[in-house]
Amino acid sequence: MRKLALVALCAISAATAAHAQGVPLQALTEADVGADALKNSACYAHDGPAVLLVATKRNAIVNSDGDLRLLRRLGGGGFPDRGARYGGMGFEVIISPAASESGDLDEGGRSNRPAEIRVVKGKNAGSIAARWNCNSPA
Repeated sequence: MRKLALVALCAISAATAAHAQGVPLQALTEADVGADALKNSACYAHDGPAVLLVATKRNAIVNSDGDLRLLRRLGGGGFPDRGARYGGMGFEVIISPAASESGDLDEGGRSNRPAEIRVVKGKNAGSIAARWNCNSPA
């Protein structure tokens, strides 16, 4: 129980840090995305224990100021491991991961690279450094 409380506290801290930097993203919970969402996702963005975005090839889900948003993929298809843009209704998220090096896969076959997450909401924009964790684009 203490471990769960610590994870929740870290997630709140990370989400607060993201919000304080002008990025209107809050941590997603298991209730928001489902128990197997991270394992089954094409990619997800995280800032330590806080998952900020869960993506497929065509859509992404984020928590923006307490509202869940389903965003569609913008500007081309393909596997999102090299970066992607998702958006809808005046809200856009641009993921720009660092260049991949060979051998940077974990034991599950996922890459976990530093990335810049830029969020544009209306006329306001902000960015945060995070990690872009992706399945192999097999």
